[in-house]
Amino acid sequence: MKKEDTAAYLLEKYKKAWIKFRGAKYGVLLSLNAVLGWSFWYGGFLRLVADLLTLVTPFITSFLLTYLSDTRAPVWSGYFWCLILFITQLLVAFINAHQSDIMARVGMRARSVLVSQIYQKAATMSNKARLKRTVGEVTNLMSIDTQRLSDAALYIHMAWSAVIQIIVCLAFLFYYLQLAVFAGIGVMILLFPLQIVVVRTFAKYRVMFLKQTDIRIRAMSEMLNGIRIIKFFCWEDSYKKKIYACQSCHC
Repeated sequence: MKKEDTAAYLLEKYKKAWIKFRGAKYGVLLSLNAVLGWSFWYGGFLRLVADLLTLVTPFITSFLLTYLSDTRAPVWSGYFWCLILFITQLLVAFINAHQSDIMARVGMRARSVLVSQIYQKAATMSNKARLKRTVGEVTNLMSIDTQRLSDAALYIHMAWSAVIQIIVCLAFLFYYLQLAVFAGIGVMILLFPLQIVVVRTFAKYRVMFLKQTDIRIRAMSEMLNGIRIIKFFCWEDSYKKKIYACQSCHC
């Protein structure tokens, strides 16, 4: 493993950045940017280059079709546009693979930093602070939330890349189809409220899922911490029913 991928190296850089941005509103994001910023923005640059090459492909195809329809065109021009099309697609595939690898590393490093930081913070919490945060909440932060951040790193650049692609594609369609393109735009606008409803419903059930996970982990921690008392008073059956009830609600 490279030194840049180890948790100790990343955590040390994160702590130095955290000292600088601790009082800021988005201190965690600024600290992560100080640790992983170059790789993150380099991945965004590769995403932009891949999108530009993808958007150029229809023009190359158009030139190739023009050559096929023109019987007086020189033969070399056909080979030239075929070669350009092949090189363009090869570059798009290579850049997309390279960009995905870089962003996967960014997500892995961010998750490694946050898990290490949360673990150290949880280990040094005072008794008063432990009353405000349950074991389930800490476990959710270390396992679920950090994993979601790691997964989001692969697709976060699509937030602006998709907007650019939509605008450019609509401009191309308007150039070729004229007013007929507004029919497709109308369908997109009509489907937009449905997408909002689906996303809000998904977010609602996601919050319910996390709450049930917290309840289940809290019950398991309570049982394991007091296992001697439970065995002494023969409370196994009652706690078994409690755990099964939490699992059934979780499912």
